[in-house]
Amino acid sequence: MLSCAAFVAAVGIRKATTVRMSVHGSTAVRAGSGSMASQKIRAMDVALNLTDAMYKGQYNGSQKHPADMERVLRRGVSVGVDHALVLAGTLSESREALALACDESLRASSGCDLFCTAGVHPTRSKELFDVHGALQSKYLEELRGVIERGKATGRLVAVGETGLDYDRLHFCDIETQKRSFLIQIELAEEYELPMLLHNRNTAGDFVAFMRARRTRFTHGVVHSYTGSADEAAALLELGLYIGLNGCSFKTEDNLDTAKTIPLERVLVETDGPYCGVRPTHASATMIRSSWPANDKKKYEPHATVKGRVEPCHVLHVLEILAQLHDTSVEKVARITFENSQRVFGLPIQEPSSA
Repeated sequence: MLSCAAFVAAVGIRKATTVRMSVHGSTAVRAGSGSMASQKIRAMDVALNLTDAMYKGQYNGSQKHPADMERVLRRGVSVGVDHALVLAGTLSESREALALACDESLRASSGCDLFCTAGVHPTRSKELFDVHGALQSKYLEELRGVIERGKATGRLVAVGETGLDYDRLHFCDIETQKRSFLIQIELAEEYELPMLLHNRNTAGDFVAFMRARRTRFTHGVVHSYTGSADEAAALLELGLYIGLNGCSFKTEDNLDTAKTIPLERVLVETDGPYCGVRPTHASATMIRSSWPANDKKKYEPHATVKGRVEPCHVLHVLEILAQLHDTSVEKVARITFENSQRVFGLPIQEPSSA
């Protein structure tokens, strides 16, 4: 585990990054923008699986190109995504996520301010229990230790990713998921941390579970939201925020649902390397930015990798939301960035004009 002693002091907020419009290198090209002047945005990718092997150049166990995590983060910073939340779904991922968030050299070289979560994903809930269903106390204590160390540094800002997933019950049954979820709500309560939440096809069970326990933790973000407008309304009534990414805009129904969620309750994310906007999505015609993209077998450092989502793709989410809410990308970025700071307890400061 990397030392985080240098980060116990209050975390500073970097100045805004200028969105440069260029056809060269890895900077985004704003399609159809004409002679659009440079404008400043700031954004936080609140769901980035930076521990995923794809950012190490590995796909299905095979090395396809050099590790490029730093370059990936820099590409995001070049379009204003200068903050990111590194997600964890197991004890080992929680350790790795904290190490990345505490890596001063990575933060300095990339320009991206990294934070992290610690927790157990619903599909991995069995890790908390032995083969007989008994709680593995050592696992829980080690997870608690990661949370304690991380919170002390100011770099670990949420418990999660945790929740319920009924789409993938072949990985973990419902009752085990609920036991794991409850344990992590207790951790959030104990350490006074917000929660990074997962809800997939639960037919109202997630909302009911939350409703019975909502007073036990501070803020919560239901990330990678793909549910109905009615479910979104129920989550908002519980005081929760909703995280949107490319998978949140697949269909016309998804777009209609996203319109009903006030920007003041939205956080933006990629769920990278997974949830980008695909050409078949209803939202595909709404994006205005693009980057050079190569197949992983033809990797070039200046280009993104086809099919691999990065923090820079938060710009797509901002563009879609701006059109859905008939406003500017800059306004959506400002509101959602402030939401992120509020939810995760980060300092809220005006960007420097320097």
